[in-house]
Amino acid sequence: MCGDKSEPYNGMMSLSFAYLTDGREAVPQIARWWFDEWGHFRPGDSLEALISRVHGLLDREGLPIPVVAIFEDRIAGVAVLKLHELFDLYPEKKFWLGDVFVAPNFEDKASVPPWR
Repeated sequence: MCGDKSEPYNGMMSLSFAYLTDGREAVPQIARWWFDEWGHFRPGDSLEALISRVHGLLDREGLPIPVVAIFEDRIAGVAVLKLHELFDLYPEKKFWLGDVFVAPNFEDKASVPPWR
């Protein structure tokens, strides 16, 4: 997966970001995270259907753009840059960061950089 590397924090940690389209092999894992976390909001949905929808995000020009956080060569999380999410509540807000998920093994403060 390609991404611009950030400077190591305290000389020990390496955090980078990449477009999900550059690491398509991560789609099933990301879909699993999203499905396990939010799948109950879409009764009748399936993991396979979500995987297909995530793949559909990779082939579009412009927004939405899925971005993954890579921490020491492991996917630590994902977020999607979007246009007009929650439009009914915030019509004046054009751009959004949605579908934010931090992998369970990166949730504790010991393994996540302090700027999280």
